[in-house]
Amino acid sequence: MSESQNTGNPLQQAVALHQQGQLAAAETLYRAVLERNPGELNALHLLGVLRQQQGRADEAVTLLARVLAAAPGIAVVYSNYGNALKDLGRFDEAADSYRRALAIDPGFADARYNLGRLLKDRGKFAEAADCFEMVLAGETGSAELHNDLGLVLQELGRLDDAVVQYRAALARAPDQAVLHCNLGWALLGTGDLVAAEASLRKALSLQPGLPQAALGLGDVYRALDRLDDAVALYRQALPGARGDAVLRNNLGTTLLRLDQVEAAAATLGEAGGAAARSGGSADQLRQRLEPARPASGGAGRV
Repeated sequence: MSESQNTGNPLQQAVALHQQGQLAAAETLYRAVLERNPGELNALHLLGVLRQQQGRADEAVTLLARVLAAAPGIAVVYSNYGNALKDLGRFDEAADSYRRALAIDPGFADARYNLGRLLKDRGKFAEAADCFEMVLAGETGSAELHNDLGLVLQELGRLDDAVVQYRAALARAPDQAVLHCNLGWALLGTGDLVAAEASLRKALSLQPGLPQAALGLGDVYRALDRLDDAVALYRQALPGARGDAVLRNNLGTTLLRLDQVEAAAATLGEAGGAAARSGGSADQLRQRLEPARPASGGAGRV
C-alpha cells in the first residue's frame, strides 16, 4: 500500500478530488494507480466507494468484496460494503457487514450509525435507538443523528424523549424546516397543541407548502375546533402529500363536521380509493406516515 504514503502522488491527488466531489477526475486517477499496481487496496477500496456514490452499487459490491478478500480486517471497508449492499436491497447482508465492522472496531461511530439507520428503515426501532444512543454517548451529535433518534423514539411512543432529541437537532440546525415539522408532530402527540402549532407554523414559514407540516397544522386546528382553518391547511397539503389517503380522510371528516356533506362524501370516497391502492385503510396509513426528515444517504466514507 505504499502508493498512499508519498505526498503528491496520484492516489493522494485522487483522494483529494474525491473529497471535493470531483468523482470523474478521481476515478481517472484511481484507475491509473490500479493500472500500475492492481493490488493497491486503497485505490480499489476508494473506487468502490466512488461507485456506490454514483449509484452503481453492484459494481461497488464487487470492488469492495475484492478488498475484503485480500484484507478482511479493515472496519471501514466493511462499513462501506454494507452501504453498497443496502443500496441493492440486501439488508441482512448489509447489517452483517456493519456488525463485522463493529466487531473489528467497537468505537467506529459511522458503522454503528449506518447500522442504526438500516434498523430504523427495517422497522426495528428499539435496536435502532440503541445504536443511535451509543453513537451519541461517544461524540457530540449532529442534527441528523438527533433527528434520527427522535424519529425512532417517536415510533416507540416515547414522545417526550423524541421532543428532547428534535430540540437538540434544532439547536444545531435552527433553519431546517423538517426538524420544526418533526418537533411539531411529536408535540401534537403529547397534546401540547400550542407548542405544536408554533413549531408547525415555523416549519411552513421556512418551507411554504411542506405537506407534512400543513397536514400536522391542520390536525392542530381541527383539535382546536378551528375547522375552516383546518380545511384550508389540508387543501394546501394535497398537491405534495405522501399520506394522500390520510390527508383526504382528515379533510373529509372535517368537512363533515362543517355540514358540507356532499364535499365530505366525495373526499372520503377519494380517501378510500387511495387507501385501497396503498393496501390499507386510512387509519393504517396514518400510522405509516413518516414525519419529514432531512435528506440523507448512505454515502461511503472516504
